[in-house]
Amino acid sequence: MRISLDLDSTTPAVVGARAGVPPHRLQALTGALVDLLARLLDAEKAGLLPHLSLARDGEEMARWVRKGATWREPGEHFCDRLVLVGEPGAVDAALLLVPDRARARLAVVDRPDLRSIREALEGAERPRIGVLLGPAWVAELAGLVREQAGASAPVTIFDGDFDGDFDGDVDGDVDGDLGGEQVAADASEAERLDAPGSADPRFGFLSPASLCLAGFAGVDVDALAPGAAAGLGACLEPAVRRNPAARLGALAAHLSVIEGLPLPVLLSPDRSLDRFAAWASGAWAAITCRHVPVDGGEAPRGGAPLVARLGDEAMIQRVLAGPRDLWAVALESGRDADRLDPVGALGRRLRDVQHRQLIEDGRPVARLAVDGGGVPARLALALVWVQAALFAAALDPVDPLSMDAADDWRERVRRAAR
Repeated sequence: MRISLDLDSTTPAVVGARAGVPPHRLQALTGALVDLLARLLDAEKAGLLPHLSLARDGEEMARWVRKGATWREPGEHFCDRLVLVGEPGAVDAALLLVPDRARARLAVVDRPDLRSIREALEGAERPRIGVLLGPAWVAELAGLVREQAGASAPVTIFDGDFDGDFDGDVDGDVDGDLGGEQVAADASEAERLDAPGSADPRFGFLSPASLCLAGFAGVDVDALAPGAAAGLGACLEPAVRRNPAARLGALAAHLSVIEGLPLPVLLSPDRSLDRFAAWASGAWAAITCRHVPVDGGEAPRGGAPLVARLGDEAMIQRVLAGPRDLWAVALESGRDADRLDPVGALGRRLRDVQHRQLIEDGRPVARLAVDGGGVPARLALALVWVQAALFAAALDPVDPLSMDAADDWRERVRRAAR
């Protein structure tokens, strides 16, 4: 599996001098990109980028996939429904490695809504509750879900970003306080796992939680290995000219700061990449949205990329007739490129016309392609996409590893509960 980035349709010769980016402008950032790559590797060693560490460790990935697989196999750990509880961004990230066809036995509770809790548990005879333990309110919500499921429902807690309000020991024969709800928790019912990154909307796509969910959905770790290897190799390639993440990040930073085009539009060619694009938009926003010092004051940076599905005329109208503040990243997969049937031909025609119209309108279009499909392709693209966002943010420059506004929000919610 290989990932490539084509920037030919971002140059002045193709999209015009007004929005085009001369290649030498990006080449001038090579030194800064090399330095940033070294700093990101240091951040990984410090435990700030747990998804990269996990991508390097095939045995650890396999261990988590096997654990999730035990929940679908007959035996004491079997469950007929896995109810995932977490904040929406973390849930989206954790589900990225789950094939679309395997969602039937998975349910999501990502906000305090009694109807959704009951729907998540409806018809389940042996549900298991999985908790992405980040904000304190998630622990409280998990307690409410367990109250509806019954005290016998096993709970697996992915403790990736512990927020301090979970007081119960759910590994032993004690009464645990799950977000204020007293529940009898013994070793057969509940477990608390050290799961770095699992509750992070940016990096949780490759985490103990996401791998457990993949295993529960029937994904084999051997299927994930090519995606992890391709994505990791691409985003850590030391030669900047061969590093798609570094080049895409440099393009994004240049377009934002110099050309006044702060946001890409993600062009999604098929349903399998729609879910990736939706998560990728939120992850990009979480990494890049900051206020930065400008001329003695502050200015906002970053934003959430728009997502345009193939043939989405409402989004085409926004892009072509709206403010001239957008450029595009066209996602392409091998599965899409290899289709020779009439359906594939129609899809390629729609895609080509869409790209051509954007280019004729003076919109830079970068093509990010992976020569594979399905879950491995999503994993490879996710590794490159997050790394590109980190590069783009750091070049802007902002601290891409902090989430101060989200931390303030958590604290306000905590205080409101007192």
